[in-house]
Amino acid sequence: MFVVRFIVLAFLVAYSWSMGQIPPDGLNAFGKFVATLFFLAAPALYLLPTIEAWLRNHPNLGAIALT
Repeated sequence: MFVVRFIVLAFLVAYSWSMGQIPPDGLNAFGKFVATLFFLAAPALYLLPTIEAWLRNHPNLGAIALT
């Protein structure tokens, strides 16, 4: 399930990035910064429960990472 969610999230991030590239001449510098920041932050937010469990040495880290 983790892989499916991660693939869906990656697709949505890539789609939002591609929609931000319209018009063809691309985004201005701030738009590129925001799109790149979202591209990096979205997977981190998705993995936040796993990161929290890892930092707190939770005994069910595997189960948290897979759900």
